[in-house]
Amino acid sequence: MTTNTAAGSISQKALAVTGQTATSKVYDTTVNAGLSGGALTGVIGAESVNLVAGMGSFANKNVGTAKAVTVTGTGLSGGDAANYTVANPTGLTANITPATISSVSGITAYDKPQDGNTSATLGTGAAGFNGRLGADVLTVGAASGNFDTSLIGNGKTVNISGIALGGTDARNYVLANTSAVTTASILPSAGSVRLGNAMATPLLETVKKGCTATGADAGNQDEASVQRNALPGAGESGSRGGGASNISRNSAGTRNGACS
Repeated sequence: MTTNTAAGSISQKALAVTGQTATSKVYDTTVNAGLSGGALTGVIGAESVNLVAGMGSFANKNVGTAKAVTVTGTGLSGGDAANYTVANPTGLTANITPATISSVSGITAYDKPQDGNTSATLGTGAAGFNGRLGADVLTVGAASGNFDTSLIGNGKTVNISGIALGGTDARNYVLANTSAVTTASILPSAGSVRLGNAMATPLLETVKKGCTATGADAGNQDEASVQRNALPGAGESGSRGGGASNISRNSAGTRNGACS
């Protein structure tokens, strides 16, 4: 009796992964994506085959919604795993939500001469961002500062508001507190003179042609006008600009005397 034999091969059966999802996360500077769940379909009978989950990756680290997640490294384990193959699942998506900057510190304000308003110029180059991750690039994109009052003083409170994040990684953060406080000084402006607790800037008074001037103005009576520095203020009297001109101010602040 003749027996015929032939060589043959048995191919591995392909399995599929169903039900696996990618996990959303808060921004952490990495592209890593977590995977959850998943089951094998196509296993024959009660053969021993188990799913070994792979790794998920976002295309980039940045915040976004429904971002594609690529899965690699899906595998099989168990006594019958050699009889099967498995492909990485596809079509997975997840979100990356912004991390939080709790506050911005280190914003400074510059001293300024008194100018009648409370606006303050800010310095943001040394700002610190509480909650910044790694070497992310953040700056102060916007902010405004105001002194508590427009009066002269040292170490005055400057309130900072409207702080906004800038820099290439600003999109990946939210700022919880958009205000801060610092200090700076308002200094006397050039030509100011202290009157009690206030500062007054000399005004330019005019002695008009035809008046009777004395002192430093006496030689200028033929000019169209003679101008001298004078301090404003109700109830003041005396010389102005180094030359007595018999000028006084009554309680209403109007000028009386020979030169008006």
